[in-house]
Amino acid sequence: VMKRFSFFVAVALFATTLTATAQLQTIDAKKLPVATHEFIHKYFAQTQINHVELDKGAHAEHYIVYFANGDKATFDGTSGRCTGMDLAMGSVPDALIPDKVRSYISSHYPSSHVISIATIENGSRLMLSNGTALCFDRDGSVMRGDCPTTKHEKCDACAAGKPCSKHVTTDKSVKQ
Repeated sequence: VMKRFSFFVAVALFATTLTATAQLQTIDAKKLPVATHEFIHKYFAQTQINHVELDKGAHAEHYIVYFANGDKATFDGTSGRCTGMDLAMGSVPDALIPDKVRSYISSHYPSSHVISIATIENGSRLMLSNGTALCFDRDGSVMRGDCPTTKHEKCDACAAGKPCSKHVTTDKSVKQ
């Protein structure tokens, strides 16, 4: 009975692994949407593309572009619009950060810069060079409560309902 149980657990784990990897497939960069090519040409013109993956999720498709310098950008699979970027070095271009958000960061975190930006359900999530994660609503105001790391996930501390020093929950909790 134990051998049979172990076998089924092993088969289930193997099937799960196959399902997860089947959703990601490497594609040729030439197959990216026009809007994605234009964005890359504008913001990553001097950076070579390492490889591109198509993530076919249950609800949407996304392209993930990995650059040779360690940068990564994510694009909507339908529109080709940029939905996020993580930079290994440097900062997210000011043109991609709303004025109100840029102003908030410069006044509350003057020695930090934005190294990651992502679209979340109600706005955007930014990671600063000092390790602070900030979420802003669509109007550019700091979001109250948990700061989700993606559209459907939260950081471990927030998901467990514990205080999280990396997420801003009120204006008073902002630390420099």
